[in-house]
Amino acid sequence: MMSHKHVLAIIVLIGLGVAVAFSGRLDIAADENSVNSTPVATSIQDGEIISLAKAQLFLASETTGFSIDVYSKDGIVTLKGHIDSVEEKEYAERLIENIDGVVRVNNELTITP
Repeated sequence: MMSHKHVLAIIVLIGLGVAVAFSGRLDIAADENSVNSTPVATSIQDGEIISLAKAQLFLASETTGFSIDVYSKDGIVTLKGHIDSVEEKEYAERLIENIDGVVRVNNELTITP
């Protein structure tokens, strides 16, 4: 029987698959005259990074994935939340640094033993 942790990770990965499926069709820049001139492809890449990061944090036995929030803007990932140890903080950062498209990790995790 699958644990709740594995079921949630599968749901996140399914969401990632949907984002990847659409990424080829949405790889266009917003209209230059529009209010938001961020390329749609950048948003999708950030979404993929967030989905992968959350899935990896959920599945890693070394982290308490549910207590870690993940944000990404232009490949710069920010981790926020409360964790149990320095080792967990360092592990989470290394895990996210190895995701394709991640430029830098801002590790703002707070240790609360």
